[in-house]
Amino acid sequence: MKNNITGAIIQARLGSTRLKGKTVRLLHRDPLISHVIKRTKAAKLVDKVVLATSFTTLDKVLVDIAIDEDCAIFRGEENDVLNRYIQAARIHGISNIVRVTGDNPLISYQHIDLMVAQFLAEELEYSWVEGLPLGLGCEIVKAEILERIDKGELEDYHREHVTIYIRQHLDQFRTKPLIAEEKYRRPYRLTVDTLEDFRLIEHLHTKLSIPGKLIDIIEVLQYLDKNPRLAKLNEHIIQKEK
Repeated sequence: MKNNITGAIIQARLGSTRLKGKTVRLLHRDPLISHVIKRTKAAKLVDKVVLATSFTTLDKVLVDIAIDEDCAIFRGEENDVLNRYIQAARIHGISNIVRVTGDNPLISYQHIDLMVAQFLAEELEYSWVEGLPLGLGCEIVKAEILERIDKGELEDYHREHVTIYIRQHLDQFRTKPLIAEEKYRRPYRLTVDTLEDFRLIEHLHTKLSIPGKLIDIIEVLQYLDKNPRLAKLNEHIIQKEK
């Protein structure tokens, strides 16, 4: 691609098997996916944000929310998420893809910027944030790398989980993680896959939300440090690959 455009592509659909409709459940008056979009758009080094969902009728509600949030949209294959990313990047002229999942309403936009800065400065092909609580991080990959992978022989799970092939073959690419500072390192689970996950995030939003302001990650961590019982709500959940 001629322009070195960095874009965040948020994958989301309503066909979740563990917690149906999780991306449109309300958190402090707004759908969960709206929080993901708002926080992603707060990253200064991201040139554009795209919601990548499926063609299914069910996912039309996600399109409507994205429109309300002034977020670009791409609709593609429901289960071939790899292809969805590739096509979204092509249509929106994105050469560096920040991959965001639609069930992380507390994603750290500060770390998106730190990751992108390192990725560009060191001319990497793939990077991720290491050391953050689950649900706060993200990853970045060159669009041309996904296109190259797409031409190879892949299993279905490689297409469903986008970057898993890269993580299985890190020696084939220019990679380096962004290491989160010590003050962010906690064992907390802050993604939403189950009802227990949602109840924890819902509680945090109820306690920490201020109108017109994004929740500060450090405040979240400090609140959980002071309320260890709350953090135990979902610590037993076994994480599925995303």
